[in-house]
Amino acid sequence: MRGQAPQHVAITGAGGQLGRALVDVLSPLVAQLSVSDLEVRDLDFPGRAPSQERAAELHPASVDVGDDEALRRWLTACRERAPLDWIIVNAGLGGPAPQGAFCEDPGRTASLIEINLLAAIEQCRIASEMMIGNGGGRIVLISSLSALIGYPDAPVYAATKAGLRAYGLSMSVRLAGTGVGITIALPGFLSEGMTEGGSWRPFSVTPEQAARQIVRAASSGRTEISFPRPMSAAIGALGLLPATLRGAVYRRWSGRSQVLSRS
Repeated sequence: MRGQAPQHVAITGAGGQLGRALVDVLSPLVAQLSVSDLEVRDLDFPGRAPSQERAAELHPASVDVGDDEALRRWLTACRERAPLDWIIVNAGLGGPAPQGAFCEDPGRTASLIEINLLAAIEQCRIASEMMIGNGGGRIVLISSLSALIGYPDAPVYAATKAGLRAYGLSMSVRLAGTGVGITIALPGFLSEGMTEGGSWRPFSVTPEQAARQIVRAASSGRTEISFPRPMSAAIGALGLLPATLRGAVYRRWSGRSQVLSRS
């Protein structure tokens, strides 16, 4: 990447809790932020009035990341504005699976796979081509700790995040020597915006805490970061258990989540 610090960063899904936190954290650090979401009105940042800290120039756009042509047009416009140093692939669908059925319906499954995995891969593909032509850059993929363990109340979501992590790890090797780096972020539960139905959310972090950790990891060139540490460590320990014991923990977790969601 040209230089040590990014000057132009693009963020998809910038209207969500984590996206907004990333904008707030990056605003004093970069010159330009190109941000997108499904609706421009979701990208209203009334709290970003300049204070003593320098605020980045903000360029909002309405973009459906599931539309490959619209996505390419937006990223091309971003690059024409200024060389793109980072893209944070944050747009995604989440939330627990609906109660009352063992498997998620085909429509929801297809939407999760399209946005969380296929659209994220396309963002990575387009951005990497542009960044190689510009001398380098960094692609930040927002995965999840569910990629390591699976969440009983969100199985398809967990599958898409596991796929995204595998893709990112593969691409980090494939892009070696091009100047383009990959950072894969595996956050746990956020304390805002991820508690639909009152489901159990242990070791939650705030969106701002998550955003700061992600930006630090990308700035230092790390390939992967998982947080918060207590939950990451617990998941690591769970992976060492025999399959029967892991299953018992999963069932207890799932049962507690469902009990809390009915309370």
